Amino acid sequence: MRNWKEIESAEYFVQTYADMILRICIAYGLSKEDGFDLCQNIYIKLFEKNLSFATIEQERAYLRKMAVNACKDLRKSWHFKTRSSVEMQSTIQSLGGEYEKMETLEILRSLPMKYREVIYFCCIDGLSCEETAVVLGKTVSCVRKRLSRARKMIEREMGGIYVSRTVE
Repeated sequence: MRNWKEIESAEYFVQTYADMILRICIAYGLSKEDGFDLCQNIYIKLFEKNLSFATIEQERAYLRKMAVNACKDLRKSWHFKTRSSVEMQSTIQSLGGEYEKMETLEILRSLPMKYREVIYFCCIDGLSCEETAVVLGKTVSCVRKRLSRARKMIEREMGGIYVSRTVE
C-alpha cells in the first residue's frame, strides 16, 4: 500500500500526474491556467484525504476521475460561464502558424463534450473502451457508440481523411 503522506508527494504528484491532468483540462476546453489551478486543488484534496492505493493503476484511475469531475464542475461554475472568450482566442492564437494542428484542434473543440471526452480518453490517452467507461461512468457499449459517432463527425469535418484509430 502506498500512502500519500509517506511519498515525497508534491514532487511525485507533479512529475507523475500534472501532465495527465492538464491534458484532461484541455480536452474539456479549459485554459492552461485553469488546468494549473485544478492540479493544485486535486493535490490538496488528495493530500488531505491521506488515501492509500494498492496499485499505481488504481491511483491513476482515481486521479483521472478526480480531474474529470473537477473539469465538469468548473465548466458548470458561474465564473466559467461568464468570462469572455478572449482567453480562448489567445490560446488558439498562441499555436502560431501551424494551421493543420490548429484546424484539427478546432475540429476536436467543435465536437459535443460527450464525443470529445471519449476521443480524448480512447484515442489520445490510450485507454480501452472498458477503462473509459469506468472513468466516465457509462456502459462500454455507450462508449463504443460515442467513439464511432465521434470518428464519423471528425472524418466528415476533415473531408474524409481521418481513418486512423489514433489522433495526435
